[in-house]
Amino acid sequence: ELEADAAAWLAEEAVAETNRRTGRTVLMCYEGQGSELSVPWAGTLAATEAAFATAHKRLYGFNLTSPVRLVTVRVDAAGILDAPARSMLPRGQGAKPAGHSEIHLETGARQAAIYDRTAMGAGDWFNGPAIVTQLDATTLVPPGWRGTMHETGMLVLRRGEGG
Repeated sequence: ELEADAAAWLAEEAVAETNRRTGRTVLMCYEGQGSELSVPWAGTLAATEAAFATAHKRLYGFNLTSPVRLVTVRVDAAGILDAPARSMLPRGQGAKPAGHSEIHLETGARQAAIYDRTAMGAGDWFNGPAIVTQLDATTLVPPGWRGTMHETGMLVLRRGEGG
């Protein structure tokens, strides 16, 4: 049933059958133990118990005569997907500040241009001091640095090129 659920999920994610990987794992312990060992399912309960005994002896140096408990049964499923296509920014029309703000640096107060990152295109550039805003971050570009928008959408900062 777990493998059927995993296969349905991989099919829903459009993973080709040749690119699907599944594995069966169980967590086992001796009765009375507080922690389990992860053991690959060996095809039968007897074979899996033997694999557990081998793993336990390797890890702890001994085995117990207590009954073995099967605590958890798990199916791990993975799908191998092609790398997503990279979206490239269209060529920019030149970075235009959305405003200006006074910023306070170690060297004193300066006026900084404010740029909206989503309004910039590939190749757009600006000199620091500047502030670049976006939904999830704000970037300070200090004086003496230049910011350039790469075609992949990365903001590249280089020292010694700004005003």
